[in-house]
Amino acid sequence: MLISIIIGFSLGLIVSIINHFLTTRAYKKFEAEPDTEHKKKLTNWFFIRQILIIVVLFLVYRDMWMLISAAVGLTMVKNYILLQYTLGKKGVS
Repeated sequence: MLISIIIGFSLGLIVSIINHFLTTRAYKKFEAEPDTEHKKKLTNWFFIRQILIIVVLFLVYRDMWMLISAAVGLTMVKNYILLQYTLGKKGVS
């Protein structure tokens, strides 16, 4: 059980980090030149990110503990950024 949790969390965290990297890279390119061609590329990156998430969840769906820990791992980067933003703001409760 512990090995399943570690594998699922690691897999989810790795995919979450890759998704964050893809998102920031695409957004920086879009910020530089906001034309329709970059909007299409940004949309394509979004679909690639969603496909990666679905693939990870499909790979681990047979083991409940691995599935739960992969889902937690997939949200870790988002939670870290939210926590960093919230603690960085003064007067935000």
